[in-house]
Amino acid sequence: MSIIIDIFGSCVTRDAFALDNPFTINRYFARTSIISQYSKAINIREDEIQLSSRFQQRMVYNDLQKMFRRYIQNPSSDYFIIDLIDERMNLIKLKQGPYITRSKEYDNAKLKLDQVSILNRLQLPENLWFEKAELFIEDLKKKFDLNKIILHKVFWQEKYKTAAGDLREFENIEVISQNNRLLNTYYSFIENHMDGIHVIDLNGKYYSDETHRWGKSPFHFEEEYYKEFLQQLQTITIE
Repeated sequence: MSIIIDIFGSCVTRDAFALDNPFTINRYFARTSIISQYSKAINIREDEIQLSSRFQQRMVYNDLQKMFRRYIQNPSSDYFIIDLIDERMNLIKLKQGPYITRSKEYDNAKLKLDQVSILNRLQLPENLWFEKAELFIEDLKKKFDLNKIILHKVFWQEKYKTAAGDLREFENIEVISQNNRLLNTYYSFIENHMDGIHVIDLNGKYYSDETHRWGKSPFHFEEEYYKEFLQQLQTITIE
């Protein structure tokens, strides 16, 4: 019988399941942030979001309508995986108070929402993320045993492999370092408040891949990364 998985995270987790595996993906919440999900929902229909990709349309809708927070009240999976790579995105504060995630997909949709300001991810108001993360953690604890939650501690990589197999360094090393420091703080917060969850941490073992199907990026990895992730996940889920 297939093991059912929910993901709150990014393509780094989701892409692994494109390889042969015994799991079934139930719900995938991407292109969103914890701050946004634990903010007031925006009254909008999915068909008002004009994007050619059905997946992108749904991700923007999930962010605006805060669908994760609704779903987690009655989840239907065996295991829940978290990664925080999509916390890299800036936020938008709207006139009536809620926050939304400024994803590329949201920008492309060109929605006419009453925006007040854009918040730089690296310069958020003090404690804002941590206050919302406490609500996120509280909801997860209510619905899942801690040994059914998996933290995928994925970070940006400073180096990538070229199509020829050479190893090169990304140009934006300072940006990578800034984001990794933030990610480390966030991951530590989750671990400290959810003692007993499983952790998959492959940082430092693999590089990014210039030939990745989504293009060159500090968080688009070589295939061996995803293979080991699946191996560790299988070890966790058969315990």
